[in-house]
Amino acid sequence: MNERMNDFNQLVAEEYVKLFNFQGDTLDRALRKFVKQFTIIGEAQDRERVLHFFAARYLDCNPTTFSSVDACHMLTCAIMLLNTDLHDRKITNKMTFQQFSDNLHELNDGKDFSKDLLKSLYNAIKNERLMNETTLDSNDYNDVRLDGHGTLHGYSNIVNPFLEISDTNRSIEHMQGYLMRKCCVEPDGKRTPFLRRGWKAYYANLRDMVLYLHKNDQQPTTILISDTNAIRLHHAFAQEAIDYRKRQHVFRLKTSDWAEYLFQTTDHDLMIKWIDTINLVAASFSSPPLPAAIDSVSLHFQRPLLPSVQTRYSVFEQYEFIIHQINDITKQLNDIRIQSYANNTINGDTKQIKACDKIENKDKIEYLQYELERYEAYGDRLRRHFQQLQLDHSSLNMNINENQQHHSFIGPIEPLSGVNTPQQLSSSVTYKKSSQSANIALINANRYSYMMAVNTNPLTIKERRL
Repeated sequence: MNERMNDFNQLVAEEYVKLFNFQGDTLDRALRKFVKQFTIIGEAQDRERVLHFFAARYLDCNPTTFSSVDACHMLTCAIMLLNTDLHDRKITNKMTFQQFSDNLHELNDGKDFSKDLLKSLYNAIKNERLMNETTLDSNDYNDVRLDGHGTLHGYSNIVNPFLEISDTNRSIEHMQGYLMRKCCVEPDGKRTPFLRRGWKAYYANLRDMVLYLHKNDQQPTTILISDTNAIRLHHAFAQEAIDYRKRQHVFRLKTSDWAEYLFQTTDHDLMIKWIDTINLVAASFSSPPLPAAIDSVSLHFQRPLLPSVQTRYSVFEQYEFIIHQINDITKQLNDIRIQSYANNTINGDTKQIKACDKIENKDKIEYLQYELERYEAYGDRLRRHFQQLQLDHSSLNMNINENQQHHSFIGPIEPLSGVNTPQQLSSSVTYKKSSQSANIALINANRYSYMMAVNTNPLTIKERRL
């Protein structure tokens, strides 16, 4: 929540809380619903602002419970403090009910809250803590994602509530096997703390665009141990870690949030298979980036936003987009170099450039160089994949350019699940294309989308299964 609240920010917050229905809920139950879907972070004043919108929404749903929004807001903040006091292991002297009640003296618009209400809230928080970032552990993480049958439901990632973990029972398995993993860089760009930087063995399972890491191959794929158990691979980039010489057969994985991991396999061929599979999945299913956020305060370069949803492009359109990105990034790099040279040399004299401009150019150049390397790897991987599927991508490119406004490719009508054998894939899935689709020349006919090409071709299955 931005400190400088304006009309737009307030409208967004008001519309967001309207998505919650607290009718008939007690205050603690409504607060549990809210913090399961929205992680409250930041300074104390930022949290209070968020809780004020929650209190207003709760009073809208239950207009007879409190006399004003301020009274509801005051009690909500008191509940949050009580939750921390009762369940923080570092606090030895826990708050008693009498202390909780005394702290709220005459805060109900000059009156006291009902003793019965305070007693019920105190006991509810004491018996079961709220789900929030200050008390979150691995058990809470599983509770959010698992219903009574042990399967994933619609809740989103507690660390980032806007990212959902896909249902592993209906996802497509690309590859699996044992790997050694080492965390190098955290998602915030900081180096991983030393005690968390060691090598650990995991059973890796690559499904859709998520790499699940489990303790062993007997663990159900629906159980998530922590947020580090699921690594999202949209816009990820895997390559051999040639600069790491302490171990053999190691590849480096960089994710869209700039986290960095090292993975070790048992042999070189298996390492190449993992690299190829990860890059193939990322290249085929990553959505185009969104424009960078506009910030009038910071002078640093802002990176574009990378969506986690699957692209709507067909594989041929995706390949065309990747080639376009390579050309565009190359042009941007050349323009920056030309501009830097022009700024530094004017009539033979050296011009003093502001330090902030140098930092911004440096950050932008480093980002564009990485993106160029990533998209070049994507393009190379898709070209090799076209060859394995016996697709003539040169004619595909020409046909797509000629019919860019007249065709669209649609994926499988039926959901793909339980991918185990090529025979199942080739016989059970129905595909369709739009009536205005172009006649694309394929050596192997009746392949109109990437999902069909990947999931019905035995070569691909052999390539991505151990």
